Amino acid sequence: VSPLALASSVFGTALGLKLGLVVYLASAFDGAYRLARSYGASTAASTLGAVLYGTNGWLALHLSAGHANFASAALFPYLALCYRRATADGVAWTIPLGGIAAWVVCDGGTSTPAIAAVLLLTLAATDVVRLHSARPVAVLMLGALCAVALSAFRLLPALEFALDHPRHQLESDAATMWSVVRDGYWWQGTVPVAGRRYAYHEYGWRLASISLPLALWALRVRAARAAWVLALAGASIALGDAWHYGPWWLLKHAPLFRDLRVPSRYTILIALALPVLCATAFEDRKSTRLNSSH
Repeated sequence: VSPLALASSVFGTALGLKLGLVVYLASAFDGAYRLARSYGASTAASTLGAVLYGTNGWLALHLSAGHANFASAALFPYLALCYRRATADGVAWTIPLGGIAAWVVCDGGTSTPAIAAVLLLTLAATDVVRLHSARPVAVLMLGALCAVALSAFRLLPALEFALDHPRHQLESDAATMWSVVRDGYWWQGTVPVAGRRYAYHEYGWRLASISLPLALWALRVRAARAAWVLALAGASIALGDAWHYGPWWLLKHAPLFRDLRVPSRYTILIALALPVLCATAFEDRKSTRLNSSH
């Protein structure tokens, strides 16, 4: 029941879904560009970030494997952008923040709303420490109220069903930090993975190789350190059961998260954070070269 469901009503199911994917992928490029700009990156640097996120392997693999509702991850840069604007510029931005969150909920499925919640909670926790203020928490609360109000017709029946019919989740998966990083720079396609529970579309989040050295350069950019926290949060959760009593274990003990599976899906947080880091690193590198030439 997302807004793009109307496309299938007008053009038929198959064409409507394909047109919807075009809109989502265009949003991935545009949202990542605007998010990078909010970190002070130039047009050229932000374009680099947009291309990196819009072409990331996480979206490509999940969509090609048939996870159509995972397309709402293309809206994650808008979520981060609206949160940042609400924290810095005014609470009026909590309305679009709640609207986009409601869109993610209305797209169906359990994984993308859960990942979106982790995304926003990570950003807010980082800002609470950085700003020594409770404002980020207030922003999230107002955004959540807007999201619930806009998606109640879809959210409340889904919550009722989930509470009345809990899914007994017995599956588990684990990864090493090396395999998490490797899956970002190695491509297999939608094929089974030896020794792993799922096929490769559940693990891959590939970015262009240039993203790794640029992200490491971004360590010197103070404004982008929150993006590093987001990347590390995604990587830590993706370890799954390999980290006993780690982030995945904590999530599984949180209300409504206990039924989730496939911890590797949280690598989308890495795929979002690294383009921002690359954009800020590109901008910093350009400034460094200009200063040295003078």
